[in-house]
Amino acid sequence: IRSAKLLEYGASQDHSQPFQLLSDSGPLIYMAQNGVATQPNAKLPAPTHKTVYQTAKTEYVMAGDTLTVPLTWTQDGVTVTKLYTFKKGNYLVDVTYNVDNQTSEVWSGSMYSQLVRNRYNPDENFMMYTYTGPVLYDGNAEDRYVKHSFDDLSTQAVSDRMVTGGWAAMIQQYFLTALVPNQDVQNTYYAKPLTEGRYAVGVVEPM
Repeated sequence: IRSAKLLEYGASQDHSQPFQLLSDSGPLIYMAQNGVATQPNAKLPAPTHKTVYQTAKTEYVMAGDTLTVPLTWTQDGVTVTKLYTFKKGNYLVDVTYNVDNQTSEVWSGSMYSQLVRNRYNPDENFMMYTYTGPVLYDGNAEDRYVKHSFDDLSTQAVSDRMVTGGWAAMIQQYFLTALVPNQDVQNTYYAKPLTEGRYAVGVVEPM
């Protein structure tokens, strides 16, 4: 998801305009990405967050209480359908992957989701400190809710954090964007710096 606006909340600089939460251009870079990870020696392919999918329409508009947007990718006998499901009045977006393997080879992969953001904070207030950055939550740990600042990640990334359930998030002053995987399985969390002044926090979960 490359752009998202919160229609119930006004922008800080102009309250007549909706609050821009996610953006892929301008000073704020803040995106939700997902894809499928496979082993380096895998014989069959899988789509990543950089993959171009096909869809039947260029625009989808919610007419009832639920909207499902199907995106399809096919290569070497493997078809993956990614479904985004939106619900009226609900900020939760469900993401589901369906894999149709028409080959004789065994296909295996893991779903990964990540939030990518730069340091820009349009609501930064020099008179009052507010945290902007990644958070990892582990309900079974003593310290359940741990912030991993951009400065910390620049010197030491977080990798292979194994958690049953849990969630990963980015915080921006009053708003939190979270990735909530299957809560009944062991998931792998990470947080790290990327190029171009961007940072990622994410989770890998079994499919």
